[in-house]
Parts: sequence; C-alpha cells; structure tokens
Amino acid sequence: MAQSLLKRIMVFVIAYLTVSTILAYVFREDQSYITIGETIDYQGKELSLKILYKEGEELWANESLLLASGAIEKLIEGFDMDPPHKQITIYSSTLEKTGNYPFKLERDASNISVATDYEVNPVVWGVAQMWILRGFTQLPNWVVWGYSAFMSYWALGQSGFEDESGQFKGHLEEISSYYDDELAIGSYNLPGKASDESDKVGYFLGKSFGVYEDLYDYSSIEALSKIFNGTISSQNYEWDSVRYVSYVQDNTEKDVSAAFDPVFSGNVESEISKWRILHYSELILTVLITLLIILWAFWDNIKRRFKFLLYLRERSKAGRELLKKYGSKDRIMMEMEVYFKRHIPDDEYESLSKIFYNEIISENKA
Repeated sequence: MAQSLLKRIMVFVIAYLTVSTILAYVFREDQSYITIGETIDYQGKELSLKILYKEGEELWANESLLLASGAIEKLIEGFDMDPPHKQITIYSSTLEKTGNYPFKLERDASNISVATDYEVNPVVWGVAQMWILRGFTQLPNWVVWGYSAFMSYWALGQSGFEDESGQFKGHLEEISSYYDDELAIGSYNLPGKASDESDKVGYFLGKSFGVYEDLYDYSSIEALSKIFNGTISSQNYEWDSVRYVSYVQDNTEKDVSAAFDPVFSGNVESEISKWRILHYSELILTVLITLLIILWAFWDNIKRRFKFLLYLRERSKAGRELLKKYGSKDRIMMEMEVYFKRHIPDDEYESLSKIFYNEIISENKA
C-alpha cells in the first residue's frame, strides 16, 4: 500500500515538472528576443546592462544601449548612490503593452519594458526611476515620475547627449500644454492606462518634471541628491506630498516654495502650515495618551511621587505642615483619630465622630 502511494506521488511530481518545463519554454518572455549588452565599470565595480529586442528593432536597441550605458555614470553621480541592481535588463515593448506609458517598471525590479513607439526614447528615464523605486520608501507619484524625468534630462546633457536631452525636455513641455485646466499633481491619481486621460497624464508628467527643473535652478544637483537620500533613509516610509515638500524646504538654503505651485490646489505655505499643525497635534496627542496609559498601568507604584501635589493644593499653613509631616490626608485622619481616642472618653468619642462624619458627608453632597 505504501509503495503504491509512493509511486503515485513520484509519477505526479515527474509529470508536473515535465509540463512546467514545457510551458516555461513555450511561453518564456525572451524566447523571440535578440540580446545585446555591455558591462560598465564604475568606481571599481561592474554593472551589466542588457537590451532585449525583436527583429526589426536594431536601431532602437543600439540607440538605447548607447544612451543608457553613456548616462549611467552621471546617474550614479547625480543620485550619489550605486545603481540599484548589478544587472539591468531592458526589454523592447509597445505603448499598447505599457498602458500608453513610456515604460513599465515594478518596484525593486531589475527588468524594465520600454515602449519603442514612444515619441522620444525614454530608456534613461526608466533606468533613472529604478533608483527611486528601490527599497520600501513610498514617495508620491509626482516625485517618482518628476525626479526620474529630471535626472534623465540632466544625465543625458551631462553625458554629451545634448540633442537627446533637449528633445526630451521639449517633449515633456509639449505634452504638459495639452491640458489647459487646473490640476493639482499632488492629488492626481494616474489611471491604469494613460490613454484614458492622455491630456491629464501628459500635464502630470510635464509639470512633475518642471518642479525638479525649478528646484535644480534654485539649488544644485548635490542638494537634490541629499534630499533624495534623506527620504529613503527615513524610518517612516510613507511620504505624502505635504510632508515631502516640507522636508525639501527644511533642507534647502533658499525659499523654494514657488517650485511646488503645481503640486497643490491652494497656497503652498498654507498647505504646509496645516500639515504641521495636524502633524504636531498628532504627536502631542500620542504622547498624552501614552502617559495616561503608563499612569493607569503603574499608578500603585508611582502615586507616592505625586503627593507633593496635595501639599501645593492645601491652602492653610497648618494643613501644608501636616501634609508635609504625614504625607497624605488619610494618614492625618488616622493620627487624629488615634489622638482623640486617647483624650476623649469612648461614649463621647463615638457621638462626636458620628457628628463629624455626617458633616463631611453633607459637605461632599453639597
């Protein structure tokens, strides 16, 4: 019986592995791709860069490899950080497959699908975004897209690709002009497909880039990298727009609030002030609740330390002296009771004590 069951299990496992292998071969993602690549040396380290493309896409693949490999060192310098992966693989794709976005990139992924039919080559933009999507830090969408777009523009220009850098900037400025209504990019949620709201998405991408272009004009590439490194090293991974803008302002020497006008529907300073009031109120409330819980849990152990409050509350000098000597009103009452019992006959003491306590009860009720 046991041998029969073991045979069935082995047959099932072998069949499962065989079918899985066949399916993996038939449907593997890079089955019809051609590969070119380059190993990039930087600071004594190596980065493997691969481009996987289909037949007929040779020009795009060669251009992408040239741009990506040429801009990598400036991206490393601009972010002031090593590449997020030791190997980066770039797949050719189409706008239809990327949801009409320039590329498709998942968090912490070393693979990226880039649309070959996008108006300009966005390969460096996608690679730059890998730095921002590393780790657990959740930055606002306009930061992810805007900062990576600016870093792509800056790295291309610094790497000798001035024409490509200029075309990239011109493209972003053009698509941001298609939407002529007001839109706060800090509260805008990107749709699953960019084509569903193409004008708004174009405005969002262009204005997000513009924020960082202005910040760069106000400060420097070193200041931007310092801000970025500060956000990803924070213990609090969640960053909303107001917290992020407040952090940027606190870490720049000049007033940069004007750069963030596209982020909010209202005044930048008023948005930050409201956030700070709410933020500090939450901190104070948290501290108060924590203190109350501690007092409630350990009251029996720490209540003696608060006896000085009774002393301060007592108005009469005699009362303060008694509290100072005996520590509590209960102890004073006990001492008085012992004293009176010694000096007053028992029958008189009982009648007088009843009168005394009845008066106290009536005063408390009043």
